[in-house]
Amino acid sequence: MTAKRFRKKPITIEAFRIGIDEPPSWAQDADHFRIIHANDDLVYAEIETLEGIMRGYYGDYVIRGAIGELYPCRADIFEDTYSPELYENEESIYKNVLQRIYRLVATSDNENLVKLINRIYAWGSLKADPELSLEEIKVKSERALSNLLN
Repeated sequence: MTAKRFRKKPITIEAFRIGIDEPPSWAQDADHFRIIHANDDLVYAEIETLEGIMRGYYGDYVIRGAIGELYPCRADIFEDTYSPELYENEESIYKNVLQRIYRLVATSDNENLVKLINRIYAWGSLKADPELSLEEIKVKSERALSNLLN
């Protein structure tokens, strides 16, 4: 029997960096979280979790998860796993993406168009059809952009 494959569900979390960012109120108010300044060179956070006390060090992230749980995460792992939320509403995303697609198609900048479409797939914000020709992409993006602007 082979193992089944799973994909992590997209969730929005909040986070800050130990010793770099000011801890937000949700961290300052938590009874099970504290930042310790052992000396000028050593700053770390201790967080009581169900697994015991966990430590995060200078530059690591403290994450507040989907149900309010706090836990530390090494900076390199955090940056490989999460990306900042850039837009407040979905319409801004589509408008921005469609404008960029139209601009790239209009200037026949195929290399950057492919890069943008790959980023769109990675974001999961817009489902592009890889079978569409450049002309079909131009027509669809013009129509969608026109609808957004009107």
